[in-house]
Amino acid sequence: MLEKFIAFQLFMTAPRKDDKGATAVEYGLMVALIAVVIIAL
Repeated sequence: MLEKFIAFQLFMTAPRKDDKGATAVEYGLMVALIAVVIIAL
């Protein structure tokens, strides 16, 4: 499961051509996912 989380995190943070920086929504999603992983372990 941790491998999938890391892959998803790398996908979310990978630079994109049209990306102008991470938005608050993206940061919120990442914090929520990290919290779920911590709670699950």
